[in-house]
Amino acid sequence: MLKTVHVLLLAFTAILNMGLMISFAEAVEIYVVDDSQVIERSKYGKHIKSEYDAKRACLDKEQKSISEELTKEEEVLVSLRDNIRMYEGEEREERQREFNGKADKFHVKVQSLREEVQIKSSLIELEYNRAREKYRRHLQEILNGISSKIGADIIIPISSVFVFNREYDLTNEVIEVSNSIFDREPREEKPVKCQI
Repeated sequence: MLKTVHVLLLAFTAILNMGLMISFAEAVEIYVVDDSQVIERSKYGKHIKSEYDAKRACLDKEQKSISEELTKEEEVLVSLRDNIRMYEGEEREERQREFNGKADKFHVKVQSLREEVQIKSSLIELEYNRAREKYRRHLQEILNGISSKIGADIIIPISSVFVFNREYDLTNEVIEVSNSIFDREPREEKPVKCQI
C-alpha cells in the first residue's frame, strides 16, 4: 500500500512537472534518472569531457603564447613612444607618425587575435555541447531498453522530482549499460594536437 501511494505521489509530481495526463485507476511505475550524473560518471561522458579539457588546455596554451608575444611587442612600442621625446621638429613628427602607424597595426592585430581566440573557444564549446547532446540521444535508447526490461511506465529526470525513493533511481543502471556499450564499441583515439 505504501509503495502504491509513493508511486502515485511520484506520478502526480510528474504530471505537475511535465503536464502528463495519466489515469490513476492503476499504479504507475515511475523511475528517475540523473542524466547529469550519467554524463559525468560514465566512460563515454568522461571521454567527451577529457577531449574537451584537452582542447581547452591547448587553447589556454595558445592564449598564453599570444599574450607573451603581444607583451613583447607592446614593450617595443612603449620604448618607441618614450624615445619620441628625444627628437624635435620634423624628426619628432616623423617618429610620431611611425609610432602611430605601428600602434594602429598593433591594435588591429590584438583585436584580430581576440576574435580568433573567441571563435576557437566557441567552436570548442559547440563541439562539446554537440557531443553531450549526441550522448543524451544515445541515453534515450538505453532508457527505452531499461524501461522495457523493468516495466517502467515513466522515467523522468531526477531534476523534475522534489522527493523520491532511491530504489526508483536508475542512474547507476544506466551508467553500467552505457559503460558496457562504450567498452564494446571500437573507437579511434585521436590525440589533441595543439596548434601554436
